[in-house]
Amino acid sequence: MRGSYINRLLENHPNDSVIEVGTLVTEYLYTDRHVYEVVEVDSPKRVTIRRMRALPKEGSVPMSNQWELVSDKDGIERKLTKRGKYWYWTSEVTKDMYDERKDDVRFMIAFLGAGFDKDKMERDGKSQARYRRAKVRFGVGDYYYDYEF
Repeated sequence: MRGSYINRLLENHPNDSVIEVGTLVTEYLYTDRHVYEVVEVDSPKRVTIRRMRALPKEGSVPMSNQWELVSDKDGIERKLTKRGKYWYWTSEVTKDMYDERKDDVRFMIAFLGAGFDKDKMERDGKSQARYRRAKVRFGVGDYYYDYEF
């Protein structure tokens, strides 16, 4: 069996919560779980989320997976787009972004490695977006760190 059985069950749970700023979002990884909060709702099918910090609860036993979730203004922000019944991580590059950073080697490696078409961007100047399936659940903030790995 691949990954954590519990994570596989939880990630496909139907979304019953209303998505608004402040809604918690759990990302299910192999065995770990990360928590984000919604910081912007562009539409019911497009949101921006920011990763929260998980701090051990005061007085908790070490390695007990008892966490206090705290908003982190400097946390990683990511975009999610709903297509059909699933959510997808959305990577988008605009012509302005490309022109500003095309001399940045790290950006270009990431840009080309993500399957963006450099020639098409220079020729057409249109934004390009890529989507990767996200294993997330809205309305739940369930951070978990697997100490066995």
